[in-house]
Amino acid sequence: MTAILSTDPNALEKIGVKLAALEAQRDRINAYNKSCRAGSPDPSLLTEKERIDLSHCLRFQAFQCPGQRMPKWVTANIGQEISRLRKRYEELASQPIAA
Repeated sequence: MTAILSTDPNALEKIGVKLAALEAQRDRINAYNKSCRAGSPDPSLLTEKERIDLSHCLRFQAFQCPGQRMPKWVTANIGQEISRLRKRYEELASQPIAA
């Protein structure tokens, strides 16, 4: 993804789209991890890129993927990015509109 500049007139819309995508990604990973804890991992819940990332993790860092789950740091990083973008969205939304 490209950077979203504060001077961009569509910055709020672009941040909203990025937020929605990250929240959907977090929800997919949480649903997959829930299926793993239930004993029947369902990789169809993940996107192709997420499945590739998981297979690399299972192959090279299996200790971070207990029970074939996505590592905790993945959802933690997504959550931090969501928090950062929400704060930025609020900051931009509260700025007066330049005419």
